[in-house]
Amino acid sequence: MTSFKNEFILNYNDACIYKSDLRLFESRKEWLNDACINYQMTRIAKTLTEKNETQIQNNSNEEKDDLTKISNEMLTVSNSNVNNDESIKIAHVYFIDPSVVSFFMHQLSINDEDDIDEMISLCQGWGIQNDVEPIKDDERSIKLSATMLIVPINDNHSASSISFQTPGGGSHWSLLVVLSFNIDVPAGTSETDNLRNLSLTFFHFDSSSGYNTSTARSVAEKIHAMVFIQHSK
Repeated sequence: MTSFKNEFILNYNDACIYKSDLRLFESRKEWLNDACINYQMTRIAKTLTEKNETQIQNNSNEEKDDLTKISNEMLTVSNSNVNNDESIKIAHVYFIDPSVVSFFMHQLSINDEDDIDEMISLCQGWGIQNDVEPIKDDERSIKLSATMLIVPINDNHSASSISFQTPGGGSHWSLLVVLSFNIDVPAGTSETDNLRNLSLTFFHFDSSSGYNTSTARSVAEKIHAMVFIQHSK
């Protein structure tokens, strides 16, 4: 009997691929596992960052880079009061490793103090800064600072899933986009004058008629809880 040696293939910006993962890429019928998804997202993230850094350097004042265009469109959808896209800062995009999604869905509890510290650390690593800070005197116009989380979803991530411990488990991938933006509120416009207010909006993209809707909702609720636990502390 021939034994299968799961050889290490490459490490691309900490996204590791083994021989077993490579076989999944080569097949047209196999389910892509967490490592495959994370590897491809890491490649996209690097390409996107390099592209937009070049665009930022080359753009005139009239032309906006891709991330700013995306920010404007999604912020407009999520907030009908936002109509001045020139006030929206370029978005930062963070691609979340599927294994990290499994980790916070199944191993972190909002009722455990040690886990709360871990959740705060995760949110900070994602660039979601929801600390309330005073606005400086020279920043009296409304400004929006957007951050996007690209979160891969499969039915194994459901809070009620009992099969999450199975490596490569699941049967369908979809995509959850989390849009986090801070609104700098100018003086005299609300009861929260001179504060930065955090808002979260969730968009779910599913090619299978909402098959992962319940799971995506569970993940969105967990992320929301994690972010605002940080805020309450």
